[in-house]
Amino acid sequence: KDHPDKGRSQNTLTGYRPMTEKESNSKFCVYTGHAEQYKRRICNNIPYRCEFRNLTDDKETKVCTNKVMRYYEGYEGGTLKLKYRLDYLTKDPKIDWNSWDSFIDSVNIASIKAVIIEDHGLGVINNTAATKVAELLSGSKAKNAKLFVRTKIENPYWMDQFKEKLGNIPITLVVYDHQLAKRIQGERKWYYEKTLGRSALELLGRMTGTEQFGRPELNINTPKAKNAAVLLDENIVFGMNNEQCFLTYRSTLRKLPTNIGRTTTFFAGLIYQSINNTDNRQFEDQCYHSLRCAYDWSKNASKARNMRLGRNFYGDYEMALDNLKGTIKQQAEITSMGDYMNLWNEWSASSEKQGVITKEVEVKEVRGKENEKEKKRIIQLWRGIGTIPKFICVGGPKRDGLNNLANKIAEFKKQGNPKYPLSCLLTGSPGWGKSFLAECLARKFGFTYMDYSVAQMATTTDFVNCLATISSVQNRTGDGLLIFIDEVNSHIEGNPIINLLLGPLWGGVFFYEGKSYRLEPAVWVFASTRGISDFAGGGGTDSDGKVNKGSDFVSRLNGPVIQLDSLGGQKNSEIAVEGLRIEVGSADITDLKRYRHVCSAKSSDSNYKNYRSIKDAQIKTEQVYLMINMLSRIWGSIIKVHEDVLELFHDMFTINGIRSMELFASRFEDINDDTLVGVNVPDLALQKNEELRRHIILPEDWLGDNGKRKPLTPEKAKAEKFIQIET
Repeated sequence: KDHPDKGRSQNTLTGYRPMTEKESNSKFCVYTGHAEQYKRRICNNIPYRCEFRNLTDDKETKVCTNKVMRYYEGYEGGTLKLKYRLDYLTKDPKIDWNSWDSFIDSVNIASIKAVIIEDHGLGVINNTAATKVAELLSGSKAKNAKLFVRTKIENPYWMDQFKEKLGNIPITLVVYDHQLAKRIQGERKWYYEKTLGRSALELLGRMTGTEQFGRPELNINTPKAKNAAVLLDENIVFGMNNEQCFLTYRSTLRKLPTNIGRTTTFFAGLIYQSINNTDNRQFEDQCYHSLRCAYDWSKNASKARNMRLGRNFYGDYEMALDNLKGTIKQQAEITSMGDYMNLWNEWSASSEKQGVITKEVEVKEVRGKENEKEKKRIIQLWRGIGTIPKFICVGGPKRDGLNNLANKIAEFKKQGNPKYPLSCLLTGSPGWGKSFLAECLARKFGFTYMDYSVAQMATTTDFVNCLATISSVQNRTGDGLLIFIDEVNSHIEGNPIINLLLGPLWGGVFFYEGKSYRLEPAVWVFASTRGISDFAGGGGTDSDGKVNKGSDFVSRLNGPVIQLDSLGGQKNSEIAVEGLRIEVGSADITDLKRYRHVCSAKSSDSNYKNYRSIKDAQIKTEQVYLMINMLSRIWGSIIKVHEDVLELFHDMFTINGIRSMELFASRFEDINDDTLVGVNVPDLALQKNEELRRHIILPEDWLGDNGKRKPLTPEKAKAEKFIQIET
């Protein structure tokens, strides 16, 4: 800890060889390889001796060329939060490559066990460095050397050199920490009880140079890698070992107040085990042991901080890798997730058509034979919950938009004292859960939630009173707020409400009864049934002569705009849906004859036929998830559903979104034995269900005796036509 060479940078490991018997029985310094007075317990456990060689062009001063200053905020035993980090260079980090070449000439290249690259994004690791390392590893003498990479920057450009020059030689290991993972993918649901999330697979594909199934637009320059691991903040690791994915965790390890230096310790533990092939451990087992080392490092650092030990804050270096020994006592804490490509295919299937996944499962007995596998068709409802807890969204442009919104809110909260508010817009037809989404976001990020509907305000004073309440809550609690304003496209006393929002939204000040009030920056979520183009087209005056400042309002939206009932983003989808909505709005569909006409798909220009033919609409798959969840809340857990019913959920048109689905679900009848079949679906041709015809458009063959499809009973349904439901 007090050695003068500690902290040097731009070093390379040299003289890596097995220790002699004399060295192994003596105390020596790990920096110089010489016997020293330092009583380092770890020295006796290192099977190799090594020394540092500085490759910078300044051979005299031997000073480090970069400095790191971290600014933290924390009190007593509470979590220490990194406010910001400052990296700077004390000198130009030019490497003396002549020194590198002379070093290579002076050592036995065949004895090189490993090359370790750790890139902090300061320019030390560049194309030249990558070329030199690639040439070394691709040579015939160093072909057995292992390459370990840890980077703190996204998609490092020098990886191109590796990809070009290493050829088929794979990297042994690539490691990311949770900060880089979030910077690349944003706020994400990384794993579920059953599998890794989409974003985890995308990240592992990026790290290992594996094909990005479903996301070919990602530009990946990473060469092939055997292993990859990501250390999350909650002491959980997900990774991939030769295209087999896994999750490693210790259920007893809680997140500690001081989580600094964990990834460095974790990375070092993996290198040590890989080089020494400890007990022939699999990579996931190595992650398990290294995770414990990383946790203990944080534990010691937290202890040192709480005891106010000053610069000894970073813990005990001698004990950093103590937990690499021993055996794994609880194998259940290493969960095999399966083959990478199969996982991708399952995620793709879960957001297409009816969301049905085909899986092979082991069964005790199949047709009199033991230990065989049987294919099961299932819907896994948990796949519908992504980054935002409790909000169902299965994929596509809508899920991408919601992930982006969550990222923006997370960045806003991280600022601590933001200068400007974050404002975004949710658009869509009534009933698509705009207020529920805002409430879920507030709960996820720990904001105080306040919601208002402009349509319920009679006067401008009502609206100003809302602003005064918001200001009062901020002054009283100091908490962050998420404010939801519904029907922001409405008028109050003949004036567009957006005209009253402009000053408070951006300037943070409004006037009321001769006094000025201050609004601190908050998250504003606006909702409208009108699209962004209707606002952006503002300016000038409305038909009644009132000034419309819609374009000014749009210019103050510094967050995303999300169309909640979007059907995939393609033009033909929008045309089909808009045409059906116009037809529904202009017809008295409570009249059964007129309703049958709207539900008909016989004519070539039928709006409903065009709607059913849409193939890129993940929101139609979303209807399947929503309906099963709603029915489960009413009838208890549903175990299996007939495929005809799933097809109905997929193809029906909901006039008022989730609100219409909830009403529809409330009218199902006699669901027995946790099984959902056609006979349970309410018949909209009946007079008692007349009001449902204002909410749901069904295929014509589901209507009454004239329909071609006869709703099946459980007894008449074939077993192979049922889909299993997994919550």
